[in-house]
Amino acid sequence: MEYICFNCIGENYLKGYIKKKGTLAYCSYCQKMTKVVEFQDIIEIIEDGILFLYDDPANGLGWMDGEYVGNVQDSNDILADYFDFDVDDNVIKNINSYFYDKIWCKKEFYDLDDSEEGYYTWEAFKYLTKHKTRYFFDKIYNFTDDEYSKYKTPNDILNKIMKISKRLKLFKILKKGTIIYRARAGKYLSISELCSAEPQQCIYSNRFSPAGIPMFYGSDDIYTCMMEIDKKNDCSIGKWEILEDIIVYDLTYKFFSSNGQYFYKNFPSIFDKERRNYYHDYKFILDFASDICRKVIKNRDENIDYVPTQIVIEYFKLNIKSLRGISFYGATNGQKNYCLFLSKKQCLDGSLIKMIDSFYVK
Repeated sequence: MEYICFNCIGENYLKGYIKKKGTLAYCSYCQKMTKVVEFQDIIEIIEDGILFLYDDPANGLGWMDGEYVGNVQDSNDILADYFDFDVDDNVIKNINSYFYDKIWCKKEFYDLDDSEEGYYTWEAFKYLTKHKTRYFFDKIYNFTDDEYSKYKTPNDILNKIMKISKRLKLFKILKKGTIIYRARAGKYLSISELCSAEPQQCIYSNRFSPAGIPMFYGSDDIYTCMMEIDKKNDCSIGKWEILEDIIVYDLTYKFFSSNGQYFYKNFPSIFDKERRNYYHDYKFILDFASDICRKVIKNRDENIDYVPTQIVIEYFKLNIKSLRGISFYGATNGQKNYCLFLSKKQCLDGSLIKMIDSFYVK
């Protein structure tokens, strides 16, 4: 009987599985007395996981001139995406031996999977709202090139984004007492100058707010809020405190950002039967979040590039009455930022937020 321990498997979910289900015995690979399971049990879980995303091409992929019509992969290529191959070479060899000469193709054969179709439709939505129509798109049908897409109208993709966000519990409470810093260019500015601007002063588009619609942008870090306005000195900083629990769309909840790309700290493993049902949701939201929070060079193109993001946030505001803002990782240095739906009056009346200190950075 062959056994394997959690230290030798090279995949996080399977490590946890062995720790939970294993019994004390000698591992056949590292020869240590520790928690192990039968190697055959792990192989069955791995095969089940592969079948979650892949299929045998003989079950439907086209065949022409002695070759499959479509992309096929061998087991080694697929497993390389999910396993840490720094582990014992014998483990990898034995896993591969169970799938020797086995080839796979996408489960959907010629279609997009759910996350791919969602992102493809989001790309179509961006093009539509940036270059074709901006204000009256709710009656547009088959707005993508794919007439078989499940998302027939632009509102379908907006609804999908909101449903996935709710399913993944991304609408979170921003706690009372949270401190937010807001920077503005100028020397020893007043509270009136350090809060949201008047509508007539909002002459430029921002990431989540169109021109003319004031919102409160800030960060939980002084240096970050300075970077967001492209200042290293000669600016005033307001230190603001949230006065009550508020609901925000939180794109930092269990996510992290690296080089402008969003990642999830505990992305569902395809080998986890329970959590892999969220696999496509997380894959879509990671691509979506990376896209809407990406760096945009301010050369007036942002007036167009920010439009789809602004529409998403407007859709959320209209459909979730208690929503007060969004937290996200900034494009300048990947640190946490906030955009709160607060007017100048709301900043000054002390109902939801108040400035508790201010200072000047020379």
